[in-house]
Amino acid sequence: MRIENGINPASDLEITAREIADAPTTEAMLEIFCTEAARRVPMISGGLLLHGGGGDYAALTGVWEAGQSWVGGLRGMSQHNSDRDADACVAELNELPPERRITVPLQALGMSVGELRLWSPSGGRPSEDEVAVIRLLAVTLAVSIAGTRLQGWIRGSSVRDPLTSLFNRRYLEDTLPRECHRCSREHRPLGLIHLDLDAFTAYNTRHGRHAGDRLLQATAGLIQASFRGSDLACRLGAGQFIIAMPDSSLDNTCRRGGDLLALIRELQVDPRRTDLPGVTASVGVADFPQSADNAAELLAAADSARLLARQAGGDQVQAAQRIE
Repeated sequence: MRIENGINPASDLEITAREIADAPTTEAMLEIFCTEAARRVPMISGGLLLHGGGGDYAALTGVWEAGQSWVGGLRGMSQHNSDRDADACVAELNELPPERRITVPLQALGMSVGELRLWSPSGGRPSEDEVAVIRLLAVTLAVSIAGTRLQGWIRGSSVRDPLTSLFNRRYLEDTLPRECHRCSREHRPLGLIHLDLDAFTAYNTRHGRHAGDRLLQATAGLIQASFRGSDLACRLGAGQFIIAMPDSSLDNTCRRGGDLLALIRELQVDPRRTDLPGVTASVGVADFPQSADNAAELLAAADSARLLARQAGGDQVQAAQRIE
């Protein structure tokens, strides 16, 4: 049952709060919030500003007024429910004097996600009674957005190598079997490159840990710049890297491994240190299903080829033989 000022009972607020918390994306959370704010308190207009995921300057991501609302991404507004140009609301928000608006910070889980700016189109300042419902929903919105960002950060930190930002061994072991299954189902090959920087331990000992870290970061940057976005680049540990290449035959994977080896030879580890020597690498390549029948065998085949390249003196590419 709706009461006279347009605000629903507390039980209805709880339902809306759950809808915000259960929304699958941040944009869906914003759309529910702005739509409900416009419907519940039509005498108040508002603008929703969110910080980016990295905590940068808040950008306008939602506007509502007179029962109408807009929700957009951090880089632009998209109209959801209105016959009026959203730019007019954006301009009104930017020009609104501080004495005519109420600012509600959006803070939760130890982070600031943005703020609300509320005003009355008829003039004056909105009363606290008028914005009480919006404040309640804003708490849920802040917690939901902060929780989504925190979950994303946890997921990212658990599967990324902190030094190079490449995926780590855990992610490789979780993902490679799925990629092999997909390629098997679609009758497509999957190439694998196992790169091992030659004498990496000695490099660390001679030139220091910082120089070794810079070498790993430079190698990771080279790999990221040299392969497709659909390729999977991982750091296994020490000076070892894996690149999985969907739709790459053994011949093509060998060629790409050779190209990568040539780039490693020309790699400049740190432009500020002219005393650091160049490096080489031992590269093993394999492919699924020609070299192996599953992900574990594919990793073993590429690793075996890498060891052959190292035992032969390094600075070369070796192709895997099928493991029976």
